[in-house]
Amino acid sequence: MFGAVRGSPRLHWGLDGAKLEAQGWAEEMGTGPIAWARVENGIAVGRIKGHAVVVRSILLPLGPPPE
Repeated sequence: MFGAVRGSPRLHWGLDGAKLEAQGWAEEMGTGPIAWARVENGIAVGRIKGHAVVVRSILLPLGPPPE
């Protein structure tokens, strides 16, 4: 169980974009880099001192992102 939740209003086409946004939050907080682990297909959990980050996927259309 975790305390405060910070959610992003942005939709990222891939897991990498979401992880970059989370890393930006970590830098704002001065915590250093996030240590990522892939829990299952489409879910990644990141750990930093005193915090955890969860990135999950939703069903997006197949193919490249729109321009």
